[in-house]
Amino acid sequence: MWDHNDGVMQVIYNSIDDEDFAFVCGLCENLGDLTFIIEEVDNYATPNFMPIELKRLLKYGRHYGISMIFVSRRPAEINRLITSQSQRFVCFTIIEPGDVRYLTSILGPVAKVLPTLKKLEFVDWTPDRTKRGLIKW
Repeated sequence: MWDHNDGVMQVIYNSIDDEDFAFVCGLCENLGDLTFIIEEVDNYATPNFMPIELKRLLKYGRHYGISMIFVSRRPAEINRLITSQSQRFVCFTIIEPGDVRYLTSILGPVAKVLPTLKKLEFVDWTPDRTKRGLIKW
C-alpha cells in the first residue's frame, strides 16, 4: 500500500517476498533523502544471509541521504552488518539469554539490565551515552 500524506510517502507491506523486498530497497536508493524502516528485519537479513540490495543501502545509503531503522525481537538473529553500522540501539525488555549475550558484545555491561526492565521501560544507547527511560501515555 502506498500512502502519501503531508509530504511523507510511506510504503507499507503486511507481507513481502524476496523479490518485492529487493524492489523496495532499490526504490529507496533511487529516491534518496528518506528514512527506511524495516520491521522484523531478521526475516530478511539473518546472520548468514543478507540481500545484496539491503547490503548496498547499509554501506552506501548515507551518501543518498538514507537513514535506516531496524526493528527485531531477536537481535542475535539479525545480520552482523546491521549492528556494526548502527549508531543507536533502543531496547526494551529482552530476557532470552542468547540475545542478552549478543547485545552485551555490542553495548557492554548496560545490556545486563535488559531482562530487568519493566513494562514500557527502555534503554537508549549510543557509543557516547546511555539513557534509561519510561514511555508515558
